[in-house]
Amino acid sequence: MPRARANMFTIFNVMEKKGYFSSNPANPGSQSEDGLGLYTGPVEYPKMLYHPEGLERVIVPGELILTPGGREKLVGEQRELVWRVVNDKKEEEEFRSLGWHLNARDSILAGGREAPPPSVAQVVEDKDARIRELERKLAEAQSVHPFSEPELPVEIKDLPKPKGLASLRSQSAAEVE
Repeated sequence: MPRARANMFTIFNVMEKKGYFSSNPANPGSQSEDGLGLYTGPVEYPKMLYHPEGLERVIVPGELILTPGGREKLVGEQRELVWRVVNDKKEEEEFRSLGWHLNARDSILAGGREAPPPSVAQVVEDKDARIRELERKLAEAQSVHPFSEPELPVEIKDLPKPKGLASLRSQSAAEVE
């Protein structure tokens, strides 16, 4: 079966042949007609946001079939989360304040459904955000109350230090008598 993959032909092969990928500045290998590189690095916008309540829309209606047990079952239905694209920071802040989510997982959870596990990128991003928040709180706490060595009461400072276990035993034996 290794030869079957060698003959595979997809829509992406057609798109590549037509030059869609080489002229798209979002792709690292993109070039202008003059041969100059178009890629400027990852861009923040446009960005996709997902519905605050995890609503879905049906994009391919399903078909009701009768199962051998006599029940009707919906098959072949395809759905997608309701989403919108924002093009700048101001627009993102506006929709984020209305509850729109940055990733599909949060939207699914908001809808009360079981969500897939978070992506590795999302886990790293969440941990980085948590670290920044804790660093900010630490800096704030240190600016209000700078850390200094606590002062010990005089009587604790002047106590003689025991010289070993034998001296501790003799001290406790002397206290018993």
